[in-house]
Amino acid sequence: MFAFQQLTIFVIAMLMRMFEGLPPVNRIHQETSNPDKVNAVEWDYFMLVTEWPQSSCEYVNATHQHHTCVIPDAVNGWTIHGLWPSVEKGEQPFFCEPWKFDEDKVKDLEGNLELYWPNIFVETTPQSFWKHEYEKHGTCASSVKGFETEHDYFQKALELREKFDIMRVLSESKIVPSTDSSYQFSDIEEALKSGYSAKVCFECSGIKHSQQVLSAGYVCLNKQLEQIDCGYCEHGCKTDEPIFYHSKSSNLYESVVA
Repeated sequence: MFAFQQLTIFVIAMLMRMFEGLPPVNRIHQETSNPDKVNAVEWDYFMLVTEWPQSSCEYVNATHQHHTCVIPDAVNGWTIHGLWPSVEKGEQPFFCEPWKFDEDKVKDLEGNLELYWPNIFVETTPQSFWKHEYEKHGTCASSVKGFETEHDYFQKALELREKFDIMRVLSESKIVPSTDSSYQFSDIEEALKSGYSAKVCFECSGIKHSQQVLSAGYVCLNKQLEQIDCGYCEHGCKTDEPIFYHSKSSNLYESVVA
């Protein structure tokens, strides 16, 4: 069910793994999407994708020098990458309607969006990320009751992030960000298993020959927003090596290349 073929990012990720490790799910996805291509197909479930911004910035700043990644001071938790309508098999839906993002329609949500759905590329505006996610994925979600409008899409995504907060679940099992501690694959797997009612996937990122870090989590939901098992997890984690979960730091270069 866990259809990673929905994104060009994952094709790129598989290739990059051979050369320099697995990148986080973060903003490469923005760069490789083509808004002129439309695929308004029927879909089966939602995938809520959240990420640990420290890991994302470490990777981006170490490997994508044409971008600078900075975590806003107010951001201290896991953040939303997207809420993606998905199919079990076949090509994923995207750009289902010609609707364009209108910032005025989510003005009342912007405070929470900046905290929980930030754009961490300093060269682009926060709105550019929200625009991308709404036009590519939110327009496809509009076929479900409760997601008919742009405001609905962002409001629901914020509510789901709070309900399925990975940081909270991990901390309940004493898995917390640290400057030097690491965890075993099984520690994280068991924490997520005990904290959720269905299977959740997680992802690691890192540079070749360096530490692997916890970078993203995936929660799958049916159209009634009930949690369901995610299928095959393309986690990119080496199960026999420690996984680091770095605490937020002003130094977003050093940890990943240490």
